Amino acid sequence: MPWHPRKRDPWYAIRTRKGARGIVYRVSLRRAGQTVAQLFREREHGSARAALKAARQWRDRMAHELEPETK
Repeated sequence: MPWHPRKRDPWYAIRTRKGARGIVYRVSLRRAGQTVAQLFREREHGSARAALKAARQWRDRMAHELEPETK
């Protein structure tokens, strides 16, 4: 069976919260004992789709900038 790279989980490190003021996406990454987190609100980005896109971009940028995950 041929080997192929695994597809990246689009929801990795992203959690969704629905509230009275709309949807909020929380991105949280932990690397080398340090946790970085950011909130992306629907009302600040104009739509839930735009907030999710911004959350994924931030997550990808931070995952690239921070040290690799270790055991």
